[in-house]
Amino acid sequence: MKFLLLSDIHATSKSPIARKDNVMATFFKKFTFILEYAKKNNCIILQAGDFFDKERDWYLLFNLMKLLNRYKVPIYSVFGQHDTYLYSNINKTPTTLSVLNRTGLIKMLRRAPVKVGRGIKLYGSSWHKPISVPDEHNPLNILVIHASVYTHPLFPEHKFTNVKRFAKRNSGYKLILVGDIHRQFVYMDQTTHVINTGPMLRLDAIEYNSTHKPSAFVYDSRYDTVNKISIPHKKYDDVLDYSHLNKEDYTVSARAEWIQSIKEHQVISPNIKANIRRAIRKNPISRRAKEILTGVMEDGS
Repeated sequence: MKFLLLSDIHATSKSPIARKDNVMATFFKKFTFILEYAKKNNCIILQAGDFFDKERDWYLLFNLMKLLNRYKVPIYSVFGQHDTYLYSNINKTPTTLSVLNRTGLIKMLRRAPVKVGRGIKLYGSSWHKPISVPDEHNPLNILVIHASVYTHPLFPEHKFTNVKRFAKRNSGYKLILVGDIHRQFVYMDQTTHVINTGPMLRLDAIEYNSTHKPSAFVYDSRYDTVNKISIPHKKYDDVLDYSHLNKEDYTVSARAEWIQSIKEHQVISPNIKANIRRAIRKNPISRRAKEILTGVMEDGS
């Protein structure tokens, strides 16, 4: 059985200040490539959280629903902090990812394993959630987790878990897909593979993104092999602009945007509700999806 691995996607309908292009259009190009590859090669997609950049992105949701319904590729994920309401582990609904889960388009992994194929169990650990002890009698256990695991600290006082110790502590898993830290790495010891694919979308004009090449990995359980596949992308200078980093007005703008985002978290305004109702009427989404979205608005959250 083959598994296509993705760490942080950070899908968004709002282009950040550093991007020169339409980042939502770029996301759909990249993710369509992923779905086509998975469909052609009979892969199950595993995604390690922060599927979305913001916990609620209704405009993106409708287009993504149509795409997922067209390909019908099995996708399993966990919640990253960006997928949860106000970064809370208590209330993960109603969020964009939870709607996709409740409609069956993306299945969420939790502590109880999900059996796929013969002798393969998938476990999940969302942001700040405990890790299950895998079934030691099962031939192949896979963990998908959103946690700060890396090879070295990225800055002074960086709180993270060393990948070598992490792999040793969780040696009951043959494969561990990690999200959260936006750095690509592959670590392998005698029993465990730990993989972080890095970000699919380069949203920030930082030094790492100047050399990072968006990629996915394919794990073949039959042969216990890991292969890297390149996701089509443009050069750093063609899509990212760092000139804003030296502008004082960027700080003012960022502060205003942050204040506004806090206000938007509190309640869906009547206008937004009207837009969602209009989109529900016009978009060919399932009856179940319409019921869930209608319930979200009636909750007032």
